[in-house]
Amino acid sequence: MAVVAVAIAIVAETGGLRFDVGVGTGAVQPTSLAAASSAPAAGSAPAAGSAPAAGSVPAVGAAPTPRPDLPTTAWVVAGGRPAFDPTAVTPKKDTSSPPPLTCKDCGDTSVTSRSAVVRAAVETDEGIVAVGHGCVGDSWVTCRADVWLSADAKDWQAVPYDKTLDAGADVNVNRPTGMTDVVAGPQGIVAGGTTSRARRMQATMWTSPDGLRWQPIALDHEGDGTVAAVAAGPTTLVAVGRVRTDDGVTAAVWASSDGTTWQPAELDDAAVGQFDEDEQDVAGMFDVTWAGDRFVAVGAACSDLSSCRTAAWTSLDGRSWTRATKVTSAGRMRSVAYLGSTLVAVGDDGTWENARGRAWTSADATDWIPAAITTDGAEGPPPLRAVVATGAGAIAAGDGYAVQSSDGRSWTRSDDGALAQGSVFGLAAGLEGIIATGQGEGAEVGGTWQRPPAVWILPYR
Repeated sequence: MAVVAVAIAIVAETGGLRFDVGVGTGAVQPTSLAAASSAPAAGSAPAAGSAPAAGSVPAVGAAPTPRPDLPTTAWVVAGGRPAFDPTAVTPKKDTSSPPPLTCKDCGDTSVTSRSAVVRAAVETDEGIVAVGHGCVGDSWVTCRADVWLSADAKDWQAVPYDKTLDAGADVNVNRPTGMTDVVAGPQGIVAGGTTSRARRMQATMWTSPDGLRWQPIALDHEGDGTVAAVAAGPTTLVAVGRVRTDDGVTAAVWASSDGTTWQPAELDDAAVGQFDEDEQDVAGMFDVTWAGDRFVAVGAACSDLSSCRTAAWTSLDGRSWTRATKVTSAGRMRSVAYLGSTLVAVGDDGTWENARGRAWTSADATDWIPAAITTDGAEGPPPLRAVVATGAGAIAAGDGYAVQSSDGRSWTRSDDGALAQGSVFGLAAGLEGIIATGQGEGAEVGGTWQRPPAVWILPYR
């Protein structure tokens, strides 16, 4: 039986990430809403606006505070305990009538591919919760949400699968399924993503008091919907993504005060394009962060697959959103972070094939200025999928490489030895270093193509 493993190795000098309670020995204690979001550097001035009143944050645990220096340039990764067994999921014949639109061979239960990815992680004062998905099959693919827990960032425990984690069955793998982001909320862990069925994609949230037990919550929307990212403000949680109907693709936001009850938010300009059902990742909102006194979401609006313009939205309360009018650069903003008084976004140039990495900065979430990325690639850097702020700068990463910046305006490629064959989908600032989540190098094992989930650590100096 082939087993795909995911784990983190920490260089000996760091001594590993330290937590008081091991996985499975007690409930994971989330950080407060304010601390769980991307906090500004100490002493920096927030953007103009009215911040929520002090004292409105529930006291739900001590917040890990990242060290204020940039990490080293060497990423570390190693194998460890089995954390995901893709052979546990077997494609099954669909007996529905009519058959699913994406079904090419409903009677085929062969497994010629197995793939899993860790999309995001959140560090609490008790440990780390990572979320993602796994898919197995051939032309007939089954996908599901997956969760991993770690108390020390060395050993990882896969949460036993049950139907509450089911991210959809009997649908084509090109339709996004599973969990895509995770944050700590006032009542536990909150994750967002998509539950895909034969004829509909349902934007879905999951809540958990401890990372082990999960409850799915279907969000209200028409057509096909998906959650791309989740962020926590002082009093509000927001989930952003996109919805596709016969009228086109629109950006979408849902808001919650507790992580369990969600309502659609108001957007003054949500239209982002016209695309087919298998092109959900082209336009919409891709990421969101709390920027000192407001939420900032970034994404793209596209006229076709290779003609996209960056887009951004802001909100003071998470429930009413305004689209920035000065965002006019070609490209897609895939991820955003708050670096002191500066917003930093990364993504790609807006093309579909052979896309190149791009970065932008903004002081007001409206006027975004392109940033320089210095790499050794003659044709330009690959697309960037994630960015995270540290006390002394920012880290961004994508397929096989990472870049660092002290101010967001100029980026330099860091050592990519451990990342060379991997794909980074998420970045999080931990107590001892930056945690990157994603997918390892693919390989053929016994006639089956496999891509394992992967996690990397970039230790602080």
